[in-house]
Amino acid sequence: MSNLNNKIALVTGGSRGIGAATAKRLAQQGAKVAISYNNSKEAADLVVSEIKAKGGEAIAVRANGADNQAPQQLIEAVIQEWNAGIDILVNNAGVFATGNLAESGVEVYDQNFNLNVRGVYETTRAAVPHLNEQGRVINIGSSIAHYAFPGASAYGATKAAVAGLSRSWAKELAPRQITVNTVHPGSINTEMNPDIPENDFAAYQKTLNPLGRYGSPDDIAAAVSYLASPDAGFVTGSELTVDGGLTA
Repeated sequence: MSNLNNKIALVTGGSRGIGAATAKRLAQQGAKVAISYNNSKEAADLVVSEIKAKGGEAIAVRANGADNQAPQQLIEAVIQEWNAGIDILVNNAGVFATGNLAESGVEVYDQNFNLNVRGVYETTRAAVPHLNEQGRVINIGSSIAHYAFPGASAYGATKAAVAGLSRSWAKELAPRQITVNTVHPGSINTEMNPDIPENDFAAYQKTLNPLGRYGSPDDIAAAVSYLASPDAGFVTGSELTVDGGLTA
């Protein structure tokens, strides 16, 4: 499938997990892909190398989504690389900081909101002037936006906020035929939430999931690639949940 030929895509937090799988999937469909990373340079370079080894085009750009200047610098780097506007923006970079409400400090709140909400807001705001007509903005949320876990209140609130931003932006950008949607992953086997036998929290999550298992980053990448494709041109302001039935 090559329905994204010559499209320019930016995947934030693309060095590993869902972001890496998404970058590779979009490249496989023909897109030229930029990924951002914060500390994982080696992992980011590996993703770029894998894409290039299969004939694709890719770059990695260091950017901290919580840094006020980073989003603008990131967008400028992508535009300069290909001398073109951006067709697909995937806001994937995020953090999963947890803490009991009564015991955790405000730093848990700040850590979640600075990256998961402000980072998404500022990156999209920087990209908007450079988004091409019929472009795509895809924000990565979480099923925790709709299924609460104790200790994850701040994180869940950020992902609900991301979905709210998507709905508003869908209407704002509709005159340019730019669609904006949210993908809500459930329990996905990543470094952030590994599916390993000795992980009691992983075992607990499986008991809540009707399918009784974790998903893979490729499951989320497939959802993102659909929303990025021409087939999804009439889908905007929507939330696509990929959680094995957790929130059914």
